[in-house]
Amino acid sequence: MTDTGLTVIAVGGFSLSRGLTLEGLTVSYFLRNSMMYDTLMQMGRWFGYRTNYEDLCRIWMPEEASSWYAHIAEATDELLRELKRMEQSNATPEEFGLAVRSHPSALMVTARNKMGSGEKHLLVGLSNNFIETTKLGNDEGIRRRNREAQTRLIEALRRIGKDQGSAEEVSGGYLLRHVPVELVDSFLRDFDNVRESILTDTRPVRDYIRKRSADELAEWDLLVVSTSQSPEPVQDIEGWQIKPVRRKIGGSSLEENGLLAISDKKARLASRGVERTGLTDQQREKAEQDYQASSEGKAKSNFPDRIYREVRKRPLLILFNIRITDDGLTEKQAALLPTKPVVGWGISFPPSANADKKVEYILNTTKLQEMFGDPDDDEETELEDD
Repeated sequence: MTDTGLTVIAVGGFSLSRGLTLEGLTVSYFLRNSMMYDTLMQMGRWFGYRTNYEDLCRIWMPEEASSWYAHIAEATDELLRELKRMEQSNATPEEFGLAVRSHPSALMVTARNKMGSGEKHLLVGLSNNFIETTKLGNDEGIRRRNREAQTRLIEALRRIGKDQGSAEEVSGGYLLRHVPVELVDSFLRDFDNVRESILTDTRPVRDYIRKRSADELAEWDLLVVSTSQSPEPVQDIEGWQIKPVRRKIGGSSLEENGLLAISDKKARLASRGVERTGLTDQQREKAEQDYQASSEGKAKSNFPDRIYREVRKRPLLILFNIRITDDGLTEKQAALLPTKPVVGWGISFPPSANADKKVEYILNTTKLQEMFGDPDDDEETELEDD
């Protein structure tokens, strides 16, 4: 150490990945692929907390990793909201725990819950939650099969007298009410979901729906997205005159994995406010008034979608036709883009009377480690650190 200080480049694996604090650290490069909360939250100790030097701190990471941090920030906010609700309702910690664990933002990889075939389980609650296809396959076969799934859905709707002429024109598109669950289930069965889009794996989602198809989820609202603000020309999609939405994607996922990974700021496919669709004026007003009366929403007029989901009586299926733009892509990446709009979807699930019943997603351990890192390694490292 000299009088002028010491410049150090620290390269590390588990020690740095567990959040080792280095005094004076200002620049970090983080390449680890993990969505494990404990791993990522440790990274809050990247920097050396040098007073008056905060504006010099920089963190470089893959685009996908940054989206997971945004996801965790939202999950942390949701946890704080749940704590406030627990206090206000005088709920017990046990009752509160069930509510938190059933939230998709609280994804739990049960690392020790291994089966002989080398599978691991994710336990996720879909009650009072929103899922959407933010990752779509760019293979022509996948794109064609998903267009065909949309076609069969539209044809089935037409047979029961539901077409664009009978739909309500609403903000964001055209709304059909009281759609039978069987049509939704058939669409999800036919849709080719890529395995990287975990929460929209149609097998567990369909299982959740079928178990509630006799009562809670028997009838649906269906929004066919089309917006006058879209610069896209009107297209005829099986008799529907639709303006596709435009979305950017991550170039690296397209080139390396053949994925159309929607890469807006929060990796969202749906536009804000879409979950108001299908609600009555009274339901919207109640949701907004309750939010504004809360400590979180006091004096706010910008309403988060989740407040509308909480008062929803019927689930909402959102059908997207998406024009993928070449914004931010290299010439090589742009050449890989589909020439036709691709089909995607989202679902807003209302609260369920069986909110504690979680959906089980089963993944191969190799794929789970490839996508999220290995929680077992993290656990072993914790022991070594102790």
